[in-house]
Amino acid sequence: MGNFVSNYRFRMREIALDSFPMKEGGCKESFTAWRNSPTEMNYVMMMNCMKAHREYYQPVIAPTEASGEKFKKELEAFFMPSKEDLKLPEEEREEELLMRVFDFMKGGPCKEIFGGGL
Repeated sequence: MGNFVSNYRFRMREIALDSFPMKEGGCKESFTAWRNSPTEMNYVMMMNCMKAHREYYQPVIAPTEASGEKFKKELEAFFMPSKEDLKLPEEEREEELLMRVFDFMKGGPCKEIFGGGL
């Protein structure tokens, strides 16, 4: 799903992290780096650390992964309604879904903003 779901998950995790004791556990340095400079690189480093210490960070990881999967299923229902679409291999289906979302976004009122990154 690429950046589309990544941005959604990024925001959901940000909300969850605000109420979770991140200054504890094995990822306090990467969390502090991300909080001080919320770049994609720092975010990826923090998430990789959290996945490596899954037993502690499970309260943050589980709900955001589940919400991302639910969001993806809702996108598939809207943009890929035919049963033929669902027969595609997973990787092809994700690529096709992403292209359909891009095409949809290019036609809306935010097309200039959205199209600039394509």
